[in-house]
Formats: sequence, C-alpha cells, structure tokens
Amino acid sequence: MKTIIAPVDFSAISENAALYAAKMAVATEAELYLVHMITMPLSMSEATLTQYQYDAMIETAENDMRVLKEKLHEQTFGALQVTSAVLTSNVEEALEALCSEKKPFAIIMGKERENNVERVLIGNHTIDAARNLHCPVWAIPAGVSFQPFSKLVFACDFKDIDAIPKNEIRAVLNAFNASLCIVHVCKNEKEVIKSNTASAQVREAMNEFWPFIYTVINDSVEAGVEAFAEQHNMGPIIIVPKKKGVFDKLFRKSHSKPLIIKAHRPVIAITG
Repeated sequence: MKTIIAPVDFSAISENAALYAAKMAVATEAELYLVHMITMPLSMSEATLTQYQYDAMIETAENDMRVLKEKLHEQTFGALQVTSAVLTSNVEEALEALCSEKKPFAIIMGKERENNVERVLIGNHTIDAARNLHCPVWAIPAGVSFQPFSKLVFACDFKDIDAIPKNEIRAVLNAFNASLCIVHVCKNEKEVIKSNTASAQVREAMNEFWPFIYTVINDSVEAGVEAFAEQHNMGPIIIVPKKKGVFDKLFRKSHSKPLIIKAHRPVIAITG
C-alpha cells in the first residue's frame, strides 16, 4: 500500500493540506501518515525547558493530533486509513528520515498565498522540503481542496533531459490515470525556433507517456505555465527543483511575487 505523509503544525494552512492528503489517500487507496515535529532548542543557553513544560507540549500536540484525525475521518466518511506520530526532532531531519524509511508516494504540505497572514507550514519548510527531499513534495495552497484530475502539467526547461525523474512522474500518472502535458515557456518566436531540437529530444525521452508538448510565449515562466494550466483546466503542476532555473523562478521570494504562489492548484516538486 502506498503511503502519503502529511506534516502538520495544526495551523489552518496545514490542516487544509492534511484534508487534501486524506481525500487523496482515499482516492488512491493509500495510507495517510500524519506527523508533527516539536523542535527543541539547540542548546540550553537558548531556552530552559522543564520536564513539565516538555510533557505539556507533547500532551497538547497529541491532543491536537487526535482532534485532527477525528476531523479527517469525518470528512472522508470513515474510509481513511491513518496513523500518526508526534516527534521531537528537527523538521528537515525528520522528513529525510521518514522519506528513507517509508518511501512515500507523496509528502503533502501547505503553502501560503500572497498576503496570507498565516505562515508557511513550520516556517519555510515546505519550500526547503521541495528543494531537498528525494520524494515528491506536493505544495497545497490555502483553501484548495482535493479534486480528481485527468491532466498534469510538467513545466520543463528542456535542460538536463536525462535527469528528468520519470519513475516518479510515472507513479503520479498511474495513480490518477492521468495524461501528461509538457509545457516550455519562451520569451519570443526566436526562442521557440531554438527550442525545437530540445523539444524533439524531450518527446523522445518521454515517449512512453505519450505526452502533449506545448510551447508558450510569455516573458514570465511562472505566468506562462499558470496561464496555460488555467486555460486548459489542468491538475497540479510538476516541477523539477534545481539550484537555478524553473524551480527558483516559481518559488523565490521577491517584491513581485511569482504568480505560481497565488495559483489555485497544487505544485508537485520532484527532485531529479
């Protein structure tokens, strides 16, 4: 049975992502694993934590987890298979260990939208996880609910073609019986012409998926991908995190926040 991991901090954003994960788990016949991480001070000089305070933190988290599980069971009409844990651990280290141990089908986390007063789940850990974990990380915008989908968008820069994570993409496509649309964004017609050879190489590399390949002209990668997804009623957007390239354009913080942050659809980050 597949496993879906949903880290939660009991904020509205993370609980919405957990509900998304629960409904997705039911739809894909997967088990949901809820996990809450309590990060302890790095040293005693940072804070003094008594045993009473520690026990109270654990008890509060376990109570919150119990309430959340009850909500998810109610929302999925009792069809959900769910287990949970409260861990005392660094978030990144805990997620890395869980990825290695459980080899999850997906890690599902919440992300804020522009002007949302709530923080991203446990700080910026959603984006950190998407960049660093070697399993698919789904970033779910606030207020977005799970809906079955039949088409996925893969935002591709036509570079490092051999490093495209085909196994992970195949797993997502098979789980939802979905088709794949590959989208490449160019700034002008000249770039489109230059990309023709790479487009053919991508088609050959991804031939087993029978993909539809589209070239979109837009000054902004994120705006081009999002506009395409909106126009064609697509499901989630797949990206492959890189140190430089599409991923950074889609997620970086700036004065003019990338349109993808405002997107009304999930983003699936799959490391190459």
